[in-house]
Amino acid sequence: MNTKRFIVVISLILLLAAIILLPTFMKSNKGFQGIEADNSTFDLTDTKQVTVNNCLLNDGACEHHSPLFGRVRVEVNPANFPPFKPLSVAVDVESTLVTGVMVSLQGKEMFMGLNSVSLNKLGQQGGWGGSTTIPVCSVDANMIWLVKLTLLGDENEQLIFEVKSTVTSMY
Repeated sequence: MNTKRFIVVISLILLLAAIILLPTFMKSNKGFQGIEADNSTFDLTDTKQVTVNNCLLNDGACEHHSPLFGRVRVEVNPANFPPFKPLSVAVDVESTLVTGVMVSLQGKEMFMGLNSVSLNKLGQQGGWGGSTTIPVCSVDANMIWLVKLTLLGDENEQLIFEVKSTVTSMY
């Protein structure tokens, strides 16, 4: 068998394996035992509380009363979530028990890759901040994204928000 044919056969086998195994991996709630971002690894398997929040981050800041950490305020700017532009993420947490904050962005109906970032602590109060970006979706100009905010401490809590990114112009 020549080298070119061998590479084609191996590529097809790998593609078939990915097609078969990826849906199972994506549906598994234990697909990712931890998320690595900014040279830190966080174990998210012990998240005690997951809340889908009805507040729309596109309309401005959202507040949530956490049973674990008290008042949590989240704001992302610019609020229209433009692709390929820096998104400033600000989180204010009432409790001092929070030891870290992770923000993950993922497409709601389409896998657009993993996009996770750990926020930096701002001062002595409960402020956390950082920035991230989202990719452009060439299929859907009005992409729906899930913003997953994970508060880390002795117990972890995850807040999930939906946002819409509208592409008006690529340039």
